[in-house]
Amino acid sequence: MSEFPTPQAFLSTQVARVNERAAAFAGITWTMAYDFTADGNGKWYFKIVDGTAQPVQEGESEDPTVTVSGKFETFFAAMTGKLSVAVAFMTGKLKSVGDNKAGQRFAKMMA
Repeated sequence: MSEFPTPQAFLSTQVARVNERAAAFAGITWTMAYDFTADGNGKWYFKIVDGTAQPVQEGESEDPTVTVSGKFETFFAAMTGKLSVAVAFMTGKLKSVGDNKAGQRFAKMMA
């Protein structure tokens, strides 16, 4: 798995991208949670508060807006265009719980 960044490092790039696009995220307050325990990569989350993303935290969020679960390798492939996000979810390789519309909106805003 050395060809992949750590979940914390990759999610930190997502935080930076949110902050670069703060105007687009203005007024949004979400907690994005990730469960990569399927391949031993732990649980992670970050909060977006009124358009500003806070640092990635290890562990479980108390009240996530949406939680994406699956193998980190699959998530990384989907988020970097090596695997279709739709295919990853339709085949059950990735799953989400919570406000799926917020998750879809987040993915579109990050594209």
